[in-house]
Amino acid sequence: MARYVAGLTQAHRLPGRPTCIPVSRPRNGSKRYGLSYEKSVATRTNGQHGIWFSFVDANGLGYCQPDVLLGLDGQVVILECKLTEVDEARKQLGYLYLPVVARALGKPTRGIVVVRHLTRESDPSNVCTSLGEALKRATSEYFPTLHWIGRGPI
Repeated sequence: MARYVAGLTQAHRLPGRPTCIPVSRPRNGSKRYGLSYEKSVATRTNGQHGIWFSFVDANGLGYCQPDVLLGLDGQVVILECKLTEVDEARKQLGYLYLPVVARALGKPTRGIVVVRHLTRESDPSNVCTSLGEALKRATSEYFPTLHWIGRGPI
């Protein structure tokens, strides 16, 4: 189960991976493919990948690593990348990444869920086919889905 912030009091960008977090080495399967997809999104958007944050909330000290950060017009856009669209992505954005990153960087934040595969449950009115379209629709409370299959323009 993912950790969500409650009563956030502090948040800071870290210079690297916290020493208490083990380095994972996905060798095959969906974890490896998911990481490759994240890196492709970061490359195509000129975003920052692999940025770590520490935070303190009612549950104590925590760490998080949003998938991709974009700096645009004094704001931060967080791209949460998933191979298949799942509700958990929106929860991570709204209850963890956006509050922590906004507090740590002191800038307004908004989020976009980037997926390779849609599902039958995907809401067509929520799906965008370009980053530009998703950026126009994204807010700090509404996270559109950007459908990008991993090649071509994003």
